[in-house]
Amino acid sequence: MQVAVIGANGGIGRELLPRLEDAGHEPIGVVRDESQFDEIRDRGGEPRLGDLEGEFESAIEGADALVFTAGAGGDTDWGKTLLIDLWGAKRTIDACVEHGIDRYVMISSQGTDDPMTGPDAMRPYW
Repeated sequence: MQVAVIGANGGIGRELLPRLEDAGHEPIGVVRDESQFDEIRDRGGEPRLGDLEGEFESAIEGADALVFTAGAGGDTDWGKTLLIDLWGAKRTIDACVEHGIDRYVMISSQGTDDPMTGPDAMRPYW
């Protein structure tokens, strides 16, 4: 099964690609920058270019499943967090529907159920 990993060069994505390959899947590592292609190949993935702030749909063509591991990161402002973590996620869901991809896994975070009690970096998830 071809599995597209959005955010393939992030902390979770780097761990996931070799595990998918070891399990007999064909991982597709979706990244924003071609300079990351060698790292994706080294982890067993087929690198494809895609950006949640722009065009990414072509990067998931042919995939049977998608794993969303992307995130704006705690060092960004609320606007960037909403752009990537909310609207980027929604766009990937819509793209999966459009491409007939019926397996979707979203990697989330501990503590997002009540972000106002957590660290400042989690507050945009409120």
